[in-house]
Amino acid sequence: AAPFAPTNGDALLTHVVFLDVDGVLRPIVGREDFMSHTNTMMVEGRRVCINSSGEAQVGMDFWPKSCQALKWLVSQSRAKVVLSSDWRKSGILRTGAGSALKDYGVKLVGETPIIEAPKGATSLMSARETRCREIRKFLR
Repeated sequence: AAPFAPTNGDALLTHVVFLDVDGVLRPIVGREDFMSHTNTMMVEGRRVCINSSGEAQVGMDFWPKSCQALKWLVSQSRAKVVLSSDWRKSGILRTGAGSALKDYGVKLVGETPIIEAPKGATSLMSARETRCREIRKFLR
């Protein structure tokens, strides 16, 4: 497959990080120690923090060391970061993740397309296969 051609005039992408959020930048269920000291709300199936003005503060529970490690990886490899997480399916979560990463100097350049799993598919393998198909489609 041909490398992804960005629209910003950069050279073709040859180094790409396909980024998941849950379990990579934050625990799968959210940082319980962090959540116990702040107000939270559910946003499209994910528990996120609420700032003092009552707005969702997506990314507030991201692990700083994970974000710093991602920044280091991107700076060393000159890779571009593409959101492949289910977070790309929600405008609030996608924007919040991009904003939180921007605070660490990491820019999201895109997201993988959404391909629905085949009807009746419920296994973890089906989810993995779907994610692989989404990444392959992005690369075409």
